Amino acid sequence: MKINHDDMIKDMQAAAKDLAEEGYTCVLRKGGDRVFSYEHGIRPLLGWLEEGRDFSGYGAADRVVGRAAALLYARLGVQALYGQIISEQALPILDQQGVTYAYDTKVPFIINQRNDGMCPMEQAVWDVSDPVEAELRLKNKVRKMTQEDAG
Repeated sequence: MKINHDDMIKDMQAAAKDLAEEGYTCVLRKGGDRVFSYEHGIRPLLGWLEEGRDFSGYGAADRVVGRAAALLYARLGVQALYGQIISEQALPILDQQGVTYAYDTKVPFIINQRNDGMCPMEQAVWDVSDPVEAELRLKNKVRKMTQEDAG
């Protein structure tokens, strides 16, 4: 199946507009199909992967795109991605995966919720370029953090 690049860009722009106007944390669009979430971080992306969703040819928009999110968007099949904030570590991943991207603000890395260091998800995949390996590492990291919070 051939994916029209102009349509992907339009879908990414429509998703970015939805992100700005509707208060979502992330939006994926392809033509009239729109999928969105209010969840923060990579949770919605991992959830869609868990459900076996395929977003090949979709355009997406997200508030914060670090290396972890970039790898997961590539794993989901997204072809065009807009980030309000994007990390320098996400850009080579998007380039390698052939994902067209746009952003407002580029930062060296994504900061954790306490604002005192790097996001643990970005750290977990700092040395990973393969989206499949990234998904496995990130699932394990989330599981470990959930256990620590519960214990």
